[in-house]
Amino acid sequence: MAIEPTVTRVLVRSKTHLVQGGSYNEKCNVLKNKICQEVWNRDFDPQQDRWFAYGALFGYDNRRCYFLVDNGPRTTDEIPVQWYE
Repeated sequence: MAIEPTVTRVLVRSKTHLVQGGSYNEKCNVLKNKICQEVWNRDFDPQQDRWFAYGALFGYDNRRCYFLVDNGPRTTDEIPVQWYE
């Protein structure tokens, strides 16, 4: 019997001035890796992970921003979300 791979979705809400790093890409990479390290004990892997950022306008301080990381096969099913702030 094969074990069905599960999809894990992690959503993080932060403020733009709290995200570490210099450039936009560096800030996104730091946060993607931090999410993956906390949840899966590894760095972000574009071969198996997907990500999306919303409100990541790092030129502005104190703005809400959201980062979503998905792991697992793509599906149209309802996926539970692990939410962090």
